[in-house]
Formats: sequence, structure tokens, C-alpha cells
Amino acid sequence: YSASANKTFLTVYEKDLSVSVMYYDHVTKRMSPRVSIGTQLIGDDGHGAPAILRDSKGYLHVFYGNHDGQFRYRKSTNPDDISTWGTLTNIGSPKATYAHPVLADNGDIYLFYRNTEDGLSPTRYETFGYIKSTDGGVTWSAYTKVIDRGYYDIYVGKIDHSSVGGTEKIRLGWNTYDAEIPYDINHKN
Repeated sequence: YSASANKTFLTVYEKDLSVSVMYYDHVTKRMSPRVSIGTQLIGDDGHGAPAILRDSKGYLHVFYGNHDGQFRYRKSTNPDDISTWGTLTNIGSPKATYAHPVLADNGDIYLFYRNTEDGLSPTRYETFGYIKSTDGGVTWSAYTKVIDRGYYDIYVGKIDHSSVGGTEKIRLGWNTYDAEIPYDINHKN
């Protein structure tokens, strides 16, 4: 979700695999109708979950539809308006997963994600990093690695952005999953 002063914007996958955007209006206390903006191309795969970001000018940016593929990207054509959307484009690495958009104080958009560098298991090699747009999503930078573990299965939780005294910080928590170690629900660390 992403919020403005009077609206909270949400994006979801529908049962028919379409991607919809809606908002909750805090003044009227009602949900808007859902607006379909695209289709999930990887089937019923929750790894392609959509993410939404509202930029400093009120434009909405939605990233969706991948699991080891490029992100499908749409931007609203008007601020705080879900009724019309710009051209669908593909952005990011060709093997990206798990979109985490972050808005910097200066308006730059960081799209953090996990990137598969080399094939699938057992030769899978993943990193976590970002691409950045300094022009409201028109163009995107090359991929910058933040975590390079030399292995696979990097999972990032919430990413937090804060500013104190003019210094911006982006914090993230991450973990790994080792498929070679059996998972025991009763095990406690």
C-alpha cells in the first residue's frame, strides 16, 4: 500500500490473475472501485505479488508480475488518480523477484529486489540490490548490488526509509533459507 493525506492506495492480484489498484478514502470512509491495470503472466504464483509506491508528486507506480523475470511497470497518468495509466513497460533485471519500492526525500525512486544471477538450483546464485529512477520512472539505472552472499535464497523483510537532520538512511532486514536443512516447525533457536 501507499498513502497520501486522504487516501490509502492498494494493489492486489484478483482471482482471474489481473492486477488491480484501489484506494480507501479517509474522508468518505469508503473503498473505491477496483481498476485493472494488467495481468499476472506467471500464473497463480504469489512470488509475483504487486507493490505500489506514491511519489512526491502524487503519481502512483506499480511493479508486478515476475518470479525470476523482469518487473511489469505501470505509472498513473495523473496524481492520486487510479483511473488511467501510462504504457506498460518491463524494467529491472531479467531474473528479478520481490519488488520493494522506496521513495527518497529528493523524489528518487529506488526499486529494491532479489536478482538471480545464474540459472536455477543447484547453480543458483542470488544477490539483492536496486535500480533507481531520478526522473519519475521514465528511465532506470543499472542494477546495484547491496547483498552479495555468493549463494541463494535471500529473503528481505520490510525496508525502512528515514531522514534525520538531512541524512537519509535506508535500512533492511534479511535472512536466508537453506533448502539442504530440513525445516522443523517444532525447532526453536
